[in-house]
Amino acid sequence: GLSSNCGGLIYTYAGNVNISNATISDCYSNNMGGAFYFYGYSSTWNTTVNITNTTFDNCSAKGTDNGYGGLFAVSNNANVTLDGCTISKCSSKTYGGAIAMLTATSILNIQNGTAISNCSASTYGGAIHCANGTATLKGSSISGCSASTGGSFYITGGTINVNENSVITGTNAYMTTAGTLNIDN
Repeated sequence: GLSSNCGGLIYTYAGNVNISNATISDCYSNNMGGAFYFYGYSSTWNTTVNITNTTFDNCSAKGTDNGYGGLFAVSNNANVTLDGCTISKCSSKTYGGAIAMLTATSILNIQNGTAISNCSASTYGGAIHCANGTATLKGSSISGCSASTGGSFYITGGTINVNENSVITGTNAYMTTAGTLNIDN
């Protein structure tokens, strides 16, 4: 799919998205979310996303704009759960090769063996860029992701929690003084 600005496959403004047992590949966006842009309009018009046992491959946000989240970007009042998914070879021009967390009210749960591998951002956060919001990894893995700053994570204002035997290999993390990285394995 191709989007001129956000969400190469799906752009949600408010509502629920449920995806399971799918394969999604080769999605593209010029700016935010190569495959998806999840946006909740307000606390009463929020977005809830559950993605289970789904494979994502080669999605990108590398157009003429900044490029946030090769797979998806999460913003205002969006709550996203990835459960048992495989994410590989996603890329962005600038922020979050796989995922970009953009606002304080965004929540991301990566759990139950979800694997993020070989994703890249040319500048910040090969796997995840967390400008705001909270991302939690439970029993999941990140490997072989790259960026010029923060191969696994680039945290500038949000929080990333890594726990329940999650594994991060072949990459590094970077954060500014405004971000928080909690590791409790």
